[in-house]
Amino acid sequence: MRVRTQLAIALCALAGFTAALLIAIYYFGAREILFRQIRSEVLSIAATGASRIDPAAHERLQKPGDESLPEYAAVQRTLREIRDANRRDDVHVRFVYTMRPAADGRWVYVADAETDGADHSAIGTPVEFNGEPLHLDQPY
Repeated sequence: MRVRTQLAIALCALAGFTAALLIAIYYFGAREILFRQIRSEVLSIAATGASRIDPAAHERLQKPGDESLPEYAAVQRTLREIRDANRRDDVHVRFVYTMRPAADGRWVYVADAETDGADHSAIGTPVEFNGEPLHLDQPY
């Protein structure tokens, strides 16, 4: 093979490697920006929604039987309003719930916008992500 052919192949390989590297840098940067934007949207919804929930009523919800209390119905109604108000084309909120830390260091669900079915989380149910319980010392 001639030197000129080897040089052309090397330059094409270098150009391909450079293009792949730039695409990877762009992809991971854009992914991080998108993740931060989604997280910001979720935190905004959570912060404005939390201000609408009565803390005293929420604190009275301690065990699964408390789902029949009027306080649970009021909190659940508020959570449904938050969920329904945020079902737009650009942001589709599907799950809205509250949780609190348990005595053993895990997070447990308190109130859920869903009524029944697989998506409903009863009071005191441990919060799990990827099949593992979420603990207080874990980052969310």
